[in-house]
Amino acid sequence: MTVTKVSFDFDDCLSEKEVQDYAQSLVDRGIEVWITTRRLETSLEHPNIDLKKVAKKLGIPDERITFMGMQWKYVFLKNSDFIWHIDDDIEDLKRISAFATTGIKCILYTPRGQWRGHCERFINLNS
Repeated sequence: MTVTKVSFDFDDCLSEKEVQDYAQSLVDRGIEVWITTRRLETSLEHPNIDLKKVAKKLGIPDERITFMGMQWKYVFLKNSDFIWHIDDDIEDLKRISAFATTGIKCILYTPRGQWRGHCERFINLNS
């Protein structure tokens, strides 16, 4: 059985309550939820306490958090087996789409947008 894997950006995406609620529903359904962020893993001015708190609340283990150290996310996601990555940064999404060698779908997060429907459609297509 293939594990369904999805990726969320953190800042201005998974940091938002509506996205956290959706991510929790995915975890509850047995979908493997990851966080892919451009943040540094360790930083004095930004120690990632907020990110770690949300990850713990949602049941996302540390090994499913990828800190890109200010690199573009496509470096990690381009050869991945994720169904989709959701992000508020259009430039990150453009680069993932341009460099991906797999079928990863890019979903733009906007508050009150249609993002949830896109996420579900791609999950259903891969089930």
